[in-house]
Amino acid sequence: MAMDDIDWVFDTSREGTIPKGDGSWWLCAIKYWVIGVILVGLAVVAAVVTCIISPRNIAPELAFAVVMGIMIILFCIFLVWTTYRRAVRQNSDRKAEAASLNREIAQYYREKRQKETQGSA
Repeated sequence: MAMDDIDWVFDTSREGTIPKGDGSWWLCAIKYWVIGVILVGLAVVAAVVTCIISPRNIAPELAFAVVMGIMIILFCIFLVWTTYRRAVRQNSDRKAEAASLNREIAQYYREKRQKETQGSA
């Protein structure tokens, strides 16, 4: 898990969500704290935007609901984007690991063939 990427906060995989007793309870607490701060921040921004752009002939509750709905949709798009980034990064990590393993296996068989050829000569 790279700490410089934000997608670890939104990781909902089994291995990323529940701490396994390795001192990662603080990561779980930070995760939920960050998500809570983001949601409260969205509500505050929605309230401010509602106060700024709300026309006088529309109920403020309706304007707030519309603005908050738009912000939630944008937040969901952000979550999908971070999930996509995480999947792409994991796929590239897996491909690099597989390529490294294949190189090691190829090197092993090359050395084995060399020993067999030297032994028979």
